[in-house]
Amino acid sequence: MKKTIRAILSAAIAASVLAVGNFSAFAAENNTSCLYGDADLDGTISVSDTTLIQQNLSGFVEFSDMQKQLADVDGDGRVSVFDVTCIQLYLAEYTSNIGKTGEEFFSQTQHRLLKSVKTYVIDYDTQDWTLYSTTNIEYNNAYPTVIEEIYSDEELGTLKTFFDYTFENDLPKTSTITKENDSSNTTIEYNNGRVYNVRDEYDDGGYINTWYQYANGDGYFTSLFRETYTAANDYFPEQFAEETDSVQLTVENGLMKKSVNSGYYANWNEREPKRWLRFNGTYTAEYDSDGIAKNMSAEYRVGPPQTTYIVEVQKENGVITGAVVNGGTGAAMMYEFEYTDTEISAARYSQMMNYFIIGPGSNYYINNWY
Repeated sequence: MKKTIRAILSAAIAASVLAVGNFSAFAAENNTSCLYGDADLDGTISVSDTTLIQQNLSGFVEFSDMQKQLADVDGDGRVSVFDVTCIQLYLAEYTSNIGKTGEEFFSQTQHRLLKSVKTYVIDYDTQDWTLYSTTNIEYNNAYPTVIEEIYSDEELGTLKTFFDYTFENDLPKTSTITKENDSSNTTIEYNNGRVYNVRDEYDDGGYINTWYQYANGDGYFTSLFRETYTAANDYFPEQFAEETDSVQLTVENGLMKKSVNSGYYANWNEREPKRWLRFNGTYTAEYDSDGIAKNMSAEYRVGPPQTTYIVEVQKENGVITGAVVNGGTGAAMMYEFEYTDTEISAARYSQMMNYFIIGPGSNYYINNWY
């Protein structure tokens, strides 16, 4: 059931990606500390911070959780005009009525590696959530070495995925991924820590080769090209397929905001000419201020009407503790998250969370957090 549900979700956002722009928030959220009042995350407190807060209060700019905490200098649990006044007094060199402005704020407490993920589905007899599986992750050098998925149904057993890396300048250079009792393996090549080529090989000689292209200076690809070879068997001849995806990207505060994916594919074998065709739909994903998918949709040119999936996250003190996915033709799913103490960047955190919430079938999330 889980694989089917995830496949449906992944189809709605296949290859859906977003670029991270040059906004200073991306760099700032990789640091271990910031200053209260530094809402624009550029490392200093200035008039631009008060301007940005006023834009947020007017609804023109959406803040990430960290920006909300940094802007709440009076400590009343919300961002308001009183915070703007505190920062203005601080800039005028007053020492009273400035709240926590200028004090050090240790960031990224909400951006840590996952330790375990519990997945629940609805029991249709009782209409209660029932545990479907528990996923445990082990790490070395902040990258996964083993992902173990333990199913509650003993007949399904346990699935282990193993990761083996080489590194260059503390960034991944290559990785090999194998699954227990599986006839395939995956090899990933990185360029300056970014995924460049992914090759899936199967025992029967078939393969899937995917190349990623970056049209920006960050860690998010903007297009891909895929070549698939299916080996011949007793029923079908060998077959080749090619796919090219391009994505319209929207970024806010250095994190994913919206992606619209469309592309072409070609499918042929020895007896058929190669012909490029449009995909049967446009796939859109919208993200919240943490870069976590909140709305996913697929609007098909032929076939069924538009399908939509909605993700609702639960937070405690700014930390995502759970999520529920509803919509489409699949059953609802609920997740519970437990974290390690290892801090990671906001961008990598969003990729990791989307991988576990949406499922690894998406071209984007399947390879880009590990």
